[in-house]
Amino acid sequence: PQFDFLVTSTLASQGPQAVGRAVAIEHLPAAQRWPSDAISYVSCGDGSVNNSEWLSAVNAAELVAHRRRACPVLFCVSDNGLSISFKTGTWTASWAEQRLGMRVFAA
Repeated sequence: PQFDFLVTSTLASQGPQAVGRAVAIEHLPAAQRWPSDAISYVSCGDGSVNNSEWLSAVNAAELVAHRRRACPVLFCVSDNGLSISFKTGTWTASWAEQRLGMRVFAA
């Protein structure tokens, strides 16, 4: 598809790229314009949410929203409880709901 591409990287460094892509959507030249309902999707595992790259992405998205600019980014965190860097337990869902005001879905 014309507007679909894959970004792979190590431990959460895809987060800031996704936020940058989301901010750029409305600033593309007319010839390269994406659909008006385009979003930037980024995913990571539960261990990545405590990484500086991921936290930087979340902070950047919050700042853009605070300045009332469009930042259509969808953060997806797969919490399988197998983080190698810290015990997540219920922390990941609590963090997303309380700090970010994000809805949490369980599959």
